[in-house]
Amino acid sequence: MRLDLTGVMNTPGNTLDFDFMMDMSHVEMMGENPFTTGVHVHGQVENLLGDVRLIGEAQGKCELPCDRCLHPSQIQIDTDFTFYLTNDPEREDADRLFIEDGMLNLNEVARDCVLLAFPSQILCDEDCPGLCEICGADLNETDCDCDNTTIDPRLAKLAELLE
Repeated sequence: MRLDLTGVMNTPGNTLDFDFMMDMSHVEMMGENPFTTGVHVHGQVENLLGDVRLIGEAQGKCELPCDRCLHPSQIQIDTDFTFYLTNDPEREDADRLFIEDGMLNLNEVARDCVLLAFPSQILCDEDCPGLCEICGADLNETDCDCDNTTIDPRLAKLAELLE
């Protein structure tokens, strides 16, 4: 969604609301398209006596395999974002976005914020035991009789320190 901000940028006290569904079906993560539905993005652009502020929220659901057992995991993404906007390229920095010709591509801003909100580890459950390191059995569904007490010989000296 492209927002025309010329009216907001030039008029202190002026505001512009936005509310739309963003399509993220083209986004690929770990070889899969995780977004099962669109991402709802809403917020406001407001001119605060010359400083133009963008405040928004994005919510969406996605599905990715669990990092431990590979079962499908539903993830709720909820993130909010705030940026200041400028039409002066000299004032652009990490928190101040440069707006060229009064137009803002809100899809790019919201997409980046949604992707940064992803958890570093995808888990189906906090207590997911994952897969057996030896036989590969799914420990959520079955117990295996593998001996997991064997210590890697490269780490044997560290085990001696614990004794």
